[in-house]
Amino acid sequence: MKYFCLVFFLLAQFCFAEGISTSGECTATYQADRMKVSLEIKSNDKDAATAFKKVTEDYKKLSDVIKKLNLKDFDLKTTQARLNEDYEWVNNKRVNKGFVGQAGLSITTSEFQRLGEIMSSFKPQNSNVDSQSFHTFTSSAKSKEVYESCLEKAVENARSKAEKLARAANVKLGSALTVIEGSDSSVQIPTFSRGQAKSMSLEVANVSAADMSAEIGRDDMTVKVQVTFEIKR
Repeated sequence: MKYFCLVFFLLAQFCFAEGISTSGECTATYQADRMKVSLEIKSNDKDAATAFKKVTEDYKKLSDVIKKLNLKDFDLKTTQARLNEDYEWVNNKRVNKGFVGQAGLSITTSEFQRLGEIMSSFKPQNSNVDSQSFHTFTSSAKSKEVYESCLEKAVENARSKAEKLARAANVKLGSALTVIEGSDSSVQIPTFSRGQAKSMSLEVANVSAADMSAEIGRDDMTVKVQVTFEIKR
């Protein structure tokens, strides 16, 4: 009899330890807080060294102009620097036309409304800008803030479900025993891209520079958790 009671007691403790397990979910809607403008410049010359020297000088001139804009949350990075042969095929023969120096840079800022100003600053200073594009994204700091805020709501959602189950089972819900953090496949930490990069020609950028600003859409982040709550005896 004592043996039976001991086994029953241990089984009861095990059942109570299992508690009530529920999943919690939170979907947060947010806006990107950064814009990246990407530029490529090139310079041609018959001499390789001269071609690369020209594009290097153009790069320096362009970066100096950008730095003088004093953009908020500003960051400038070199994205490429290369030298290629320029040639064409004539009567099935490869004919050398010289060399092409190319350089690229990206500008990051939180001032979306200054897109037109950024774009229009290029042409007067540098006629060799070959292409530009921009896209919006979420910084690591904001991504973390949105994620952690949503994580708390996901746990609250799990508790709400567990309380309903507890009432239906006529038991009392206790504190959380385990919390397993899990995320939906749509969540990407730390950064989020906003669709495809939007291209813009240099000529168009100079037409409406004063009024042009980046359009910021909204994205969603989904966070999931698995929580086990104790059952009060």
